[in-house]
Amino acid sequence: MMPDHRAVGLRRPRVCIVGSGMHFISGPSYYTYFLSQAFAETSDVSVILMRALVPRFLYPGRSRVGAPISPLSTRGFAPTFDGIDWTLVPSLPRALRFFRQHRPDVLVLEWWSASCLPAYLALSKAARYAGIPVVLELHEDLHASEAKIPLAGPLAARGLRHLVVTADAHVVHSPSDFDTLVERYAVDPGRVLTVHHGPFNMAGHVAVRERGADDPNTILFFGTVRPYKGLEVLVEAFDRLCEQQPGRWRLIVVGEPWEGWRLPFDKVAASPNRTAIETVARYVRDEEIPEYFSRALVLRDRGRRARVRGLGVQGGRAGAAGGPRRADAGHPRRPAALPLAVRGSPLVEHHARGVRGAVRQVAPGLTDGTHATGLTRRRAVSRIHGLRRDRRTLAVSWHR
Repeated sequence: MMPDHRAVGLRRPRVCIVGSGMHFISGPSYYTYFLSQAFAETSDVSVILMRALVPRFLYPGRSRVGAPISPLSTRGFAPTFDGIDWTLVPSLPRALRFFRQHRPDVLVLEWWSASCLPAYLALSKAARYAGIPVVLELHEDLHASEAKIPLAGPLAARGLRHLVVTADAHVVHSPSDFDTLVERYAVDPGRVLTVHHGPFNMAGHVAVRERGADDPNTILFFGTVRPYKGLEVLVEAFDRLCEQQPGRWRLIVVGEPWEGWRLPFDKVAASPNRTAIETVARYVRDEEIPEYFSRALVLRDRGRRARVRGLGVQGGRAGAAGGPRRADAGHPRRPAALPLAVRGSPLVEHHARGVRGAVRQVAPGLTDGTHATGLTRRRAVSRIHGLRRDRRTLAVSWHR
């Protein structure tokens, strides 16, 4: 059933966000949570979560599936369907029923894995049939490890192309992703927003450790360990730093190995400075995160790709004060302790504004609290107050 657009201007817009759940927890799980929470400030949000993405034995993080790693749940502020499984039956029909019951004005799809494709195609089709615009947020293109799977890879590429070309607006996270999307799929550049990833607060307040003049400088690598992350390069660079300044550097590696990628850990084992390297080769729980960030001076957050796909925290003091600053930032962060409050955070709100920008593109004709008449099917969502295309690069991120 088509939404009743005559009354949209008199109520909060309804937004349905589809993304990763906490069962197969990863960076997109946190992203979906915080994006939904930020949208809930100005919209009536419903959430559909992808639960069991693939058969458990195929998932690189299968040892922690369902483990109590994070207490975060969108159920606290939004109706949530948790969730769609790879079998699709009966979870997909139930998700479609949930979608129709909440009658959103816009559908936001979070793309990060080809395992979501069948469900996303079905939800996108249901939205188009009901006249509901679709915003597709791409955290990356089709992953190389998925693209090379016989038969499934080419089918996924065709399915993603269909998803992209039928979406009404798109969100990407780097200029290179913008160029790739426009060139590969021939989409209108005016329908694409680039919203840079930034820190999303998830770990409470990071206590600042005062550093003495003789304390070593600590570099923190935080995130899954995969071939494109370049951790092995960081280990080599760390060895060179230790040659130049013996006893002045430490390295903490906190990350779960994926895809059987053990080269960085082999380099750590062979390093002449291995006693100065601490490794935690697992996916840590939320309550453990502040401990590692409070000890870091420099945060290594970027892999070999242009995008930063994971989530982050902010906290501590810059430079010699003991808090993390990004290895590629080029300048210290402001020397002020920053509490990790989620609600009202300008960093979270910055990213939500960017995604809302794509929502406004597909529904430009409404403003909050005003009566709307004569609206077309593609103008189903209220304009969010204060919305603007903000391209500021945010502070600290990491690959979760």
